[in-house]
Formats: sequence, structure tokens, C-alpha cells
Amino acid sequence: GRIVVGYSGGAATVLTPMYLAELSPLSIRGTIGTITQLSTVLGLLLSVLMAEPFATENLWRLIFVPVPVLSLLFAIAGFFYLYESPR
Repeated sequence: GRIVVGYSGGAATVLTPMYLAELSPLSIRGTIGTITQLSTVLGLLLSVLMAEPFATENLWRLIFVPVPVLSLLFAIAGFFYLYESPR
């Protein structure tokens, strides 16, 4: 489980900026890349802050409950709503 999540997170961190760079017009490509990186860092900070109350001996397992549910929802939404890359 941990290995799959690690590889998936790493792949998403690399592939998302590439996908957005292909779709965005040249005039705003740098802005889109900057906002993508900023969103990634802020998302990591928010996830750490939200997980902090569960970092106890009895509650730590609850941190992993939303992961499969959200992953499935994002995969389904992405399948229907993402544009095909022009390249």
C-alpha cells in the first residue's frame, strides 16, 4: 500500500505540471506552473495540519480512511472531465 501511494504521489507531482504545460497557452504557461507548485505545497501543508490531531497511538489509523475514497472519486472525475493532451 505504502509503495503504491508513494509512486502514485510522485508520478502525479511530475505528470500534472507536464499536462498543464501542454494545455496552457504560451502567455500564461509560467503562471500556471507557479500556481501548480504553490498548490502542491499548500496542499501538503494542509494535509499535515489536518492529520496532526490524529497523530496519537490510538487514532493514527484514521488518517488513512479518506485516501481510497478520495482517490476513487478523483479518478472517476478525471476520466470524464479532463481534456486530451494536444501532443
